[in-house]
Amino acid sequence: MMRNWLTAFRPASFRGVGFEVEIEDAEGGRRLGVSPIAYSDRHIDEDQGGQPQRVTLTAYVVGDLADQKARALMGALQRPGPGTLVMPMLGASIARAPSWRLSRDKRRAGYVAFDVEFVLGGLGSA
Repeated sequence: MMRNWLTAFRPASFRGVGFEVEIEDAEGGRRLGVSPIAYSDRHIDEDQGGQPQRVTLTAYVVGDLADQKARALMGALQRPGPGTLVMPMLGASIARAPSWRLSRDKRRAGYVAFDVEFVLGGLGSA
């Protein structure tokens, strides 16, 4: 039996405000200190810990209440501090939204898209 991919993913939300997801991208990595050795073709690389994990979503709200849903999502994205982000494939994480962009096309009435960047985890203020 094949997996039903259309029902396999979680409903997406941020701070309890739901939305649909068109594209879900994640990135991370390690911070490396790279020190060349003088007069050598070699170098020293030192692991300095993980890069902040970032998730970029193309999210949207749709339907007769799309304008109200868009305002609710804008409010959740604008609030300071971290909130719970639930992503369809990656699940729940604590995140902040340092940047987002809304776009509406009059040819697609009832559809409002958001390009959102989230930074996952973190310790808050030091």
